[in-house]
Amino acid sequence: MLRAAAQQAQILHLFANDIHPNGNEILEDFDIPTSHLYRHHEVPYSEWTIAEDCAICEEKTMMPSCPVYGYFFTNRWGEVMWSERFPDGPYFNQEHPNFEVTIVGRMELTG
Repeated sequence: MLRAAAQQAQILHLFANDIHPNGNEILEDFDIPTSHLYRHHEVPYSEWTIAEDCAICEEKTMMPSCPVYGYFFTNRWGEVMWSERFPDGPYFNQEHPNFEVTIVGRMELTG
């Protein structure tokens, strides 16, 4: 299942709203940063490491310019594939609002 999900490009996003994802989210549930410096990352199959119970993507750096609470992946059609809240978030630097967040994204088998 993870291999099938990772074989299509996944799009990595940050979310800026204070939610606790439970696996039933849709794209509209997430507030995506709107800074001109922020951009999502497309993660192709070649950038995934597949294990038995999780898939991990290569490190990505993003510049949200607002507090961020976690990240999520969508497929090309905007379906949410996986989301995770940062356990020690939100991340924000008031002194340097154009801060960077570096993520090693992962998707896990659940259920």
